[in-house]
Amino acid sequence: MQYNDNLVVQAEVFHLWVIEGPASLAEEFPADKAGLNVLFVPMWKLYRR
Repeated sequence: MQYNDNLVVQAEVFHLWVIEGPASLAEEFPADKAGLNVLFVPMWKLYRR
């Protein structure tokens, strides 16, 4: 940067993909094998916060 930015914020890279469905869905949609942080859960609302 060519100037001093006093508002620069550091951040941590984070991703989580929560999909509601049976665990067997992971066999049909193996997103975790692509290096994605994916959870197949019975109720996605528990992970909303």
